[in-house]
Amino acid sequence: ANLTENQLRKRVRFVSEALVSLGLLSVTAGDDQSNIEIHHPMQKDYALSILKEMEFMGEYSQEETVQSWHEAYAEAYLAKKVECDRNGVPDILKGYSLKHLVSHMLKGKMWSKVVVLLKDERFLRDRFDFMGLEEGTRAHVNDCRRFQQFMNNTENVTLTTLSIYRKMG
Repeated sequence: ANLTENQLRKRVRFVSEALVSLGLLSVTAGDDQSNIEIHHPMQKDYALSILKEMEFMGEYSQEETVQSWHEAYAEAYLAKKVECDRNGVPDILKGYSLKHLVSHMLKGKMWSKVVVLLKDERFLRDRFDFMGLEEGTRAHVNDCRRFQQFMNNTENVTLTTLSIYRKMG
């Protein structure tokens, strides 16, 4: 189903609130940064069992369902980030996203957007500021390596993405 950005954000928020209620997602507020702890294995297993029980997955495989979750998180975060930047509102998911956004995008098969993000100087600078130079560099290099592995191992890569990847070096 094609959802508007607003519908997608609402669904992500409702799912997140449900997961917090079940203890599968923890949110703690610090001085100037909120922290989110996601209990991924439990969350994935529980969500998939509920989807099967309620017959929500339809013709989609488990892999396609998980892929769409990663894509939904990344799309919702990127849209919210633009909104936060435009309105001067603090980005409460910044720390988590600086560490894990590329991973979500790779698992969501968002190849073209991964290329753009990995080349984004602001993203890299924010990563260094948040994680420190050494850890930020390590995270960025690891993300680039994982992206390269996905490109080498994926048959679904479009010619456009492949050409962007080649230009990226």
